[in-house]
Amino acid sequence: MIRHLPYYSERKIEKDETYIEMIKDDPRRGLGVVGKSGFIEVFEAESADSYAECVIFDGNYRSDPIPLYYGSSINYDYKDGVYAEWISLKAINGWIKYRLHWVPGMQE
Repeated sequence: MIRHLPYYSERKIEKDETYIEMIKDDPRRGLGVVGKSGFIEVFEAESADSYAECVIFDGNYRSDPIPLYYGSSINYDYKDGVYAEWISLKAINGWIKYRLHWVPGMQE
């Protein structure tokens, strides 16, 4: 079943902690399909060298780790062709707080 609501999460993760956001299959918030448009933002961090190591899984492949420092974000639009089944975030060099928002987009 496709949910026609956005997947949204805000979370604090501690140094060396990893959290996986289950965009497609989360039992409460999951979209039911891969997310096709969204953003990830680190909006608070323990120190200037603290960052989130982000990996996006599209259902078949994982991205290389993407570093997101305090105040940085990545945004994907439908036309970018980036799908997210789940997103893994790991706090490096201290705790971080992030927000993440994904939507299913137009279904084929």
